[in-house]
Amino acid sequence: SAPPPSSSSDLFRNFSSISNRLTDRLAATGVTANFETLISGVKNFLPANRDLTITKITESIMDPAAASSSAIAKTENYLYFDPRSANARGTAPPPSAPRGGTASPMPGGLGSLGPGTGASFGQRRQGFSEAVVFTVGGGSMDEYGNLLEWAKRTGEGGVGAAKGAGRRRVVYGSTEIVSAGEFLGVEMQGLGVEVSS
Repeated sequence: SAPPPSSSSDLFRNFSSISNRLTDRLAATGVTANFETLISGVKNFLPANRDLTITKITESIMDPAAASSSAIAKTENYLYFDPRSANARGTAPPPSAPRGGTASPMPGGLGSLGPGTGASFGQRRQGFSEAVVFTVGGGSMDEYGNLLEWAKRTGEGGVGAAKGAGRRRVVYGSTEIVSAGEFLGVEMQGLGVEVSS
């Protein structure tokens, strides 16, 4: 015969009673506060915003003052061609020119205006609000999404962002962007044929 319904409700009532007593004891000993501290510590290890390499490079070109030193180092030898900028018409400084701030900064030279704003072949790095990012080779939707997220994140809270003045526009392109099915069906299959031959 079937057990009476009151026995199952007694089981749940006893279970909730045990769990209430357990949480009360944990709260009394301070374990719950330690547990919350542990959880918040684990959250600190997880990256809050993880920009991809192409996004870091774009940031160091578009917003050099806010870019990290590692991103600036990646673009240190890039040449800038902006015909509208008077600084872009400079030439490489002679080998005897003072470098690294040991003497007074030269006009158009390696000044100390902040990270990423020093001159590169006669021109000073400046920020841009619009960019076309184009990769030769395969592109991905992850890169595209990461660039758009960065543009939105920095454009809203950046300097001069009031009333849309700091808005950033980034156009992303690549010589080839394939879907996941095309990647597995064409690219990986071709790679498998090459390996097996």
